[in-house]
Parts: sequence; structure tokens; C-alpha cells
Amino acid sequence: MPGYFISPSNEIIKVAHLHINTVFEKPELFGWTEENLRSVFRKHSEKIGLEGKARREILSEIIEKGFIRIRYRERAMSFTFQLSNYNDQSKAALKMFTIKLLNGDLGWRPEKNTGFRIIDLNGNVLTGNFYTLSDLVNGILENQRPLPIVLPMQPKE
Repeated sequence: MPGYFISPSNEIIKVAHLHINTVFEKPELFGWTEENLRSVFRKHSEKIGLEGKARREILSEIIEKGFIRIRYRERAMSFTFQLSNYNDQSKAALKMFTIKLLNGDLGWRPEKNTGFRIIDLNGNVLTGNFYTLSDLVNGILENQRPLPIVLPMQPKE
């Protein structure tokens, strides 16, 4: 399953298997040190690389710094783009990434009708309709605002 990060400076970073492993392989690219990463796993009493609370904390902080996390979901035949700020800069970064992807510049070429969804750090879907990579390249996001996030009602005390 291909995965990627897009850095705040629009550098595309390939993920071989797991995003957290890529962070451990090149912590400086993400503003971390290996010791900082290890300390987060110790804080949560988790084994290094485990997909638990430490991984979520680390990846959330990286995404909050402006990185976009990308995963191709093979079963769904679609991409998930996870980001912190749904703005003109992130939309332009996604368009740039998708053009490179569809041109085969990233080592493989999915179908133009492959779907995608954009989610925030909490997993809320920010794009309302089912769009394709072709739609993204053709500017579908340019005038779109994120969907309002509806939070569940809190119980009264």
C-alpha cells in the first residue's frame, strides 16, 4: 500500500510501509530526533513502532506542523489525505501531488477515476462528495470549503 507525506515545503516523501517507520528513519525531516520519538513511546508504555497512542501523538504533531499524510487504501481503491489545515496551500499541495502521481513520477500510476477523501486529525471527512483524482487535477477543490463538523451532543450533568 503506497503512502506518502507532503512536507510544508511541498517535498513528497515516500513511505515504504508505515508512516511511523518513515518518521523513525528520517526524524530530522519531521522536526524530531530519534530520542524524542523514543521518549513518546516510553511515555505511553508502548513498544517502538506500535500503532497506538504514541504513534497517534507523533503523527498528529507532524500533521499539525503542516505535513499532509497520504495513504492509498487498496481495498477501497481510493486515497485518504489527512491534514490539519484545509486551505489554499494544502489544496495546491494536493493538486501538485496528484499531477505527479498521475504522470507516473512517483513510481506508479493509479487510474484517473481513483477516488479520494480528505480528513482532519480526528478522522472527520472534509470533502462532501465522492471525487476522483481527475476531479482534483481539474480544480474541484479550488472553491470548496470544508464541511461543517457536527460534534455529538454532550450529556448534561
